[in-house]
Amino acid sequence: MTTINKINVCLALSLSLASLPSLAFDWTSSNIQYLHGSGYLLGAKDRDIITVEHSDGWKYGQNFFFIDTIYHEQNTNGYQFEAYGEIYSYLSASKITGLPIKVGPIKDIGLTLGLNAGSQPSQTPFRAYLSGASLQFDLPLFKYLQLDFLAYKNEYLNTASFQLTPSWELSLDNLGLPIVFRGFMDYISAGGAGPAWTVLFQPQILLDVGRYYGHKQQLMLGIEYQYWHNKFGLMNFDESLPQSVVIFRF
Repeated sequence: MTTINKINVCLALSLSLASLPSLAFDWTSSNIQYLHGSGYLLGAKDRDIITVEHSDGWKYGQNFFFIDTIYHEQNTNGYQFEAYGEIYSYLSASKITGLPIKVGPIKDIGLTLGLNAGSQPSQTPFRAYLSGASLQFDLPLFKYLQLDFLAYKNEYLNTASFQLTPSWELSLDNLGLPIVFRGFMDYISAGGAGPAWTVLFQPQILLDVGRYYGHKQQLMLGIEYQYWHNKFGLMNFDESLPQSVVIFRF
């Protein structure tokens, strides 16, 4: 199967999973995103990305995954398409025990398992396995705020490391402003992605266009800023660029 066919299968599968009937879950949230950015340092300078993102809650916890389908506008690496995805499953202490867990702003703690995978490099496609704990917070204006503490093991490196990831979505709708601020930051210690420690910071500032048509936060337009420090664990290899983004939730 060719790379593009594999990517098409992954995209179709992710859309199918994201569209599963909500009867199987306590709640679901899915979206598809289109991003365009210029200024990448590895491979093609200009790229278009389609991202399918899904999260859900079930009896004992939550699940989350995303899949990026990436189109390189210039074929500088011998390929123009690649795919990358991450999937996580969270087991909730409060759901499993049936007891509320509330310590200050912390509303829950859970066990987390994750897999990161990509289609490149072609000879040794990237794989990383993660496990650890997650804290969920209850703060004003935040739809969610989570902090993950995870052990990180790259399949092709003999070292082990850890990853620290805050992720969030903040809405200013209650203040009368059609603005959503969402994103995440990954810190991976040395020996994880590569010999150096790395940071990926990816916030989005979005205008809730859907609210003007009676569908709040269904269609959003905005800017995503992507910043890498020591990208892929390579010392002093930093990347910084804005990307336009369109998000449709379903």
